[in-house]
Amino acid sequence: SRNRFRGSEGILFMAEIVGSNHHVRDIEWSNNPVGNVADMKQLCSSMTSNPSSLEKNIEISESFDGNDPEMLQTILTSCQSGVMNLFLVENGVGSRGVCHIAKFLATNPHLKVLSLEENDLTDGDVEVLANALRSNTNLRTLKLDDDRITEVGGNHLIRAIFNTTNLN
Repeated sequence: SRNRFRGSEGILFMAEIVGSNHHVRDIEWSNNPVGNVADMKQLCSSMTSNPSSLEKNIEISESFDGNDPEMLQTILTSCQSGVMNLFLVENGVGSRGVCHIAKFLATNPHLKVLSLEENDLTDGDVEVLANALRSNTNLRTLKLDDDRITEVGGNHLIRAIFNTTNLN
């Protein structure tokens, strides 16, 4: 993290390291901009093509426009190849980005942890995510620290996770 690679050079470096070391199970890519979809595909595929890693973790923080549907779709598609923990911290994921993430979560992927910390998410964004979680049985942890969520957003999550219709 914080290497300040320029253009595609960091992505190529990361892909080479991960490709030559089959014991790598975590990628953390923080504060190194990913400028285009091709580079994001290269970054994600370097991890997901690693055959010996059973539980893969990808962190891409402060590195892309979280509302870019192609970037998000590339990342989310990579999660269908064995990524169990996905951290998308401080990428400016807004309402457009949340819609893509919610559609993905509704497909019940094998993802166990999703971190959307520090993305300025709102109660409305959490309501969209909560609706998707109603059909998701695999996600175990959703991290929403340092977002703009109030008790209203928390209640959306509670109602999605627990059937509260029978409570007095």
